[in-house]
Amino acid sequence: MSLTQPTDRSSLTLPQRIWANRFSLLAGFCLCVGLPVGLYWNQGLWRNLGGDKPLQESVTDKSAKEAKSDKSLEELLAACKSEDEKLRIEALLELGQHPEYLPKSLEGIYPSLMQPNEVVRFAAENAVRALGKNMIPDLQPLLVAEDPKKYYEGCVYLTILGLEGREYIPRLVEKLDSESLADRMSTLFALDAMGKEAAPAYDKLVKLLDVPDSQFNIQVRVCHIFRNLGEIAKPAIPRLMKLADEGVPSARTAAYVTLGMLGPSPDHDIVGLLTKRLDTFYLLDKERALIGLGYLGSNAKPALEKIEGLMRDPEKSCQAEAAYAYWKITGESEKPLRTLEQCLDSYDFRMTAVERAGDMGAVSVSLLPKMLKFLDEPDETAVHEAVILACERMGPAAKDAIPRLQTVLANEQDYQLRETARKALEAIQPKPEK
Repeated sequence: MSLTQPTDRSSLTLPQRIWANRFSLLAGFCLCVGLPVGLYWNQGLWRNLGGDKPLQESVTDKSAKEAKSDKSLEELLAACKSEDEKLRIEALLELGQHPEYLPKSLEGIYPSLMQPNEVVRFAAENAVRALGKNMIPDLQPLLVAEDPKKYYEGCVYLTILGLEGREYIPRLVEKLDSESLADRMSTLFALDAMGKEAAPAYDKLVKLLDVPDSQFNIQVRVCHIFRNLGEIAKPAIPRLMKLADEGVPSARTAAYVTLGMLGPSPDHDIVGLLTKRLDTFYLLDKERALIGLGYLGSNAKPALEKIEGLMRDPEKSCQAEAAYAYWKITGESEKPLRTLEQCLDSYDFRMTAVERAGDMGAVSVSLLPKMLKFLDEPDETAVHEAVILACERMGPAAKDAIPRLQTVLANEQDYQLRETARKALEAIQPKPEK
């Protein structure tokens, strides 16, 4: 059974609109030592570490192929400040096609990366991705700057570019020693984008698990990086077990997922620890423990009795997550699908049920007729998007959804929903290879 990519919305701190399903990166804002720090949160808790191309990379696939206009750099920079969203997006996408405008073009792109308007922000991210390796030389002065705002800007670009910026990993490792919390957080997000190639930072990352509780976001981000490192991070299991037992809620629950991804361990009872957390009062503990147990696969069979109990929980709070974990552990779909179908009938829990059904892929296609009915409900953008994403993950098995998705693509006013529908149609009707 291959790993799929469900998302853990419980860790999001912005108003609900399934950001994690829409994009693999979420921009949030916090204040660190007077410095506004926008953090790009990677939310794929059941991540396939190989990963599919994120939606934001596909949003402008067609735009990137269009011919460049004859607008000058000055005109494009002016358009990037426009209050007209369409003009701003077009300018950002075009700047991504002009590597010869670097580094001046970043004056138009970077402010848009900090935008609360999600469409503008992700257009700016796509501009950065389109510029790709052409940007790398221009990052050097930012990453060596003493000005923390400049360093942060460089880390934002690295977080978007990922492995294309691998040559700066030594600099990132060096900055882990910074006394500035803002610098360390920026560094950790950039290292997270480097996947397994962040391995040179391992020794320093382990030490960061011992930061004070007031800096728990440091611990959370280290857990995310260890998931990418896989086998390389296994020596950290004892320290992660301690964090899972003693950490504040955000840190300990992040450790549950990381332990599931790194385990099993012959020397540490990861299954026992996570199974105990299924009895806790806190919903976040239960959900993250279920995710960790799901990652452990058949090794987590001792937890099945409690997982089945959560699948029957009349409060339904964890039913969908428990059903998905049961499927991951056993490979059996009958009981999980029955549970998810019951959750689809609950307004409060149908979102999670749709997401988990999508994560099961073609196995859950029997739930598709009920899920497609949600597309008829007005003002339910988040649910509509979850349904469309589920169709994408079901692939060709979701062929009955094609007429509905075509309607969304033709008539939907929401730009991102249209793009989500287009990507789903491409997954259901893959083009033959030439």
